[in-house]
Amino acid sequence: MSADSLPRKVRLGRGGALLVGAVVYALLVYGPLEFLWTPFLLGLAYLGAAAAGGRAGGLWATALVLLGWGLGVLAATKVDIGVSTADGYLIGIGAAALVGGLLARSGFSVDLIGIGATAFIAGVFHTFAGDPVQALVEPWPYVVLLGAVGALNLALALAPRSSPARSSTRTGPRLGSTATEASPPT
Repeated sequence: MSADSLPRKVRLGRGGALLVGAVVYALLVYGPLEFLWTPFLLGLAYLGAAAAGGRAGGLWATALVLLGWGLGVLAATKVDIGVSTADGYLIGIGAAALVGGLLARSGFSVDLIGIGATAFIAGVFHTFAGDPVQALVEPWPYVVLLGAVGALNLALALAPRSSPARSSTRTGPRLGSTATEASPPT
């Protein structure tokens, strides 16, 4: 899917949801909630953006992994269920992958690579949070990132759309076609 292939309405909804999510996140983590609520709150912001895009609007993988990780963090730290923090992370992200697979089978646009990439990036952020990069244990980078992704979606929604160039010199096969259908005439 190209950057401008999503309908304007989807981009506007996603962008608005992420900008609202950035503001709500900032109000909550600079207010009554601790920083450890971050993955869960970011997951809720992405869930709102995914819902604004509908089944085919994307962002479901990111929302699910962040929510799963966030629930794992909260289960391990706020609820006395007897699991370690690492166990909570694994259970939460594993559950997110399972839910993502079920949603994909039900027609939602949940990308397996998106699930893996989100879990990988979360792991990298978690690894470098604290001593190496103190900013990663502060709320402000996440406010900025959520706001930037929201603003990018709004910018893409409002940008002029170009019509795809037509070319009769296509040489490779198209997805779903046979080699004889895609071959240039001789």
